[in-house]
Amino acid sequence: MTIKNKIITFIVLVSLGIWLYIPSSTFKVYGDKNILKDIEIKIDGACDEEPMKSIFKNGKLTPFELKDCTLRYTIYVSYKNKYFGKNEKDHILFWEWDYINHIYIDKDKDKDGIYFSHFRRRSFLDQRDKYRSSRHYLKK
Repeated sequence: MTIKNKIITFIVLVSLGIWLYIPSSTFKVYGDKNILKDIEIKIDGACDEEPMKSIFKNGKLTPFELKDCTLRYTIYVSYKNKYFGKNEKDHILFWEWDYINHIYIDKDKDKDGIYFSHFRRRSFLDQRDKYRSSRHYLKK
């Protein structure tokens, strides 16, 4: 193998490694399947042609990514169309290396309620229980 081929191979491998490392900003939803079957999640992004997009319904996720032109967006969550919650976010972290869009739906046994949390950085996932202030409870 010539030096030129080695350099090209090295550049391709490094580029591929960087591309594989960059996390996807596609929304993902996690939680108890018994709760998720009755959850609907909608995203309202500022620059989207369709102002409100349903990304999760009846336990099924429709792939969705925020566009680069989005400056602010709102996540709406409903449970059995009776309980509702929302969370507004600025879209400022999309250049971070550990940028993600994970939504966790959970039941709080102490308060007997359902809440959701939205995490935008992979580094926060390990400390989910620590971020109780990021819980958004669904209300009638």
